[in-house]
Amino acid sequence: MFWSKPCSLALPPDSPLRIEEPKCEGIKGIILTMLLFYSKQSKSIRGANVVFKRIISQVDKPTIYSVFNLEKTFKTTFSLLVLHMWLCLRRLKQEGKEGVEFGQYLYEIYNHDVELRVSKAGVNLLLTKWMKDLEKIFYGNIVAYDAAILPEAGKDALQNVIWRNVFSDEGSSKPNDAAASRAVQTMARYVRHEVSCLSLTDKDAIFSGNFMFTSLKSEEVKSVVLTVNHSCNGFAICAVVLDLIKETSVKIYSSKTVSWQLCTGSFLSHLTLYNVECNGGGFWNGGVRWISTWGAATAIYFNVDKERMSEMPLPPIPEEWED
Repeated sequence: MFWSKPCSLALPPDSPLRIEEPKCEGIKGIILTMLLFYSKQSKSIRGANVVFKRIISQVDKPTIYSVFNLEKTFKTTFSLLVLHMWLCLRRLKQEGKEGVEFGQYLYEIYNHDVELRVSKAGVNLLLTKWMKDLEKIFYGNIVAYDAAILPEAGKDALQNVIWRNVFSDEGSSKPNDAAASRAVQTMARYVRHEVSCLSLTDKDAIFSGNFMFTSLKSEEVKSVVLTVNHSCNGFAICAVVLDLIKETSVKIYSSKTVSWQLCTGSFLSHLTLYNVECNGGGFWNGGVRWISTWGAATAIYFNVDKERMSEMPLPPIPEEWED
């Protein structure tokens, strides 16, 4: 997931999800103007409320917990809330002083929401202490995300920060199993994708809250066949067409033997693939791609003539995959 090209998150003009500024004329409009309803501050506060609603809409959806394999607890919800606050505050900073002021309104709304969540969790007697502790966590996370997203940050910096801030319960510095590692990698891709998309989202959409985070709609898993045709010179050529939007499981068949047979995990040990989970834990990025493997060496070719697809014999299609 989250391999698609970044694009603006702004809602189209005809979207039913848009929230427009009320426009009143006549006596009502005059009264509202006198009451500073249309002042810059009032409009910013209303916009900040809409932005926070977008954040809550993303964080409170059950889908986000299933996509990232998270248990819904106060800790995980708070961590995701802080993460999405950081995404918005980072984008607002790009608008200079005006964005920073807007961000302060957004933070105040966030703080009130967290206070309500803490109270709902049944810790009213220690509310002040909890809020102080959560404030420290908030600013600590913001600083960590800012540092991890910098170009000069290490390759795994963002993944490590996400693991510590969102996933880790035991203080461990890195994921302790493959499933957790994949979930962290997926969230890191999601974060980078949203950072890029928000940068492409125009100021008006940001300040009015008329944008939506990338959909986390869980797609039905489907299966496809990846054919591996071994030529006479010992090289293997692979090709597959996949849908980037869908999580897709792949069964790999090889012509290295006399007949087509399902490959084992060891066959894929040297393939560096993305997005689609294969036998042996490999991943594939989607689209038509050719991979040449020889021993431990792997080369990916993106511009091979697609007509060569017709030269590849097809493996038998398992009965459960037939319509």
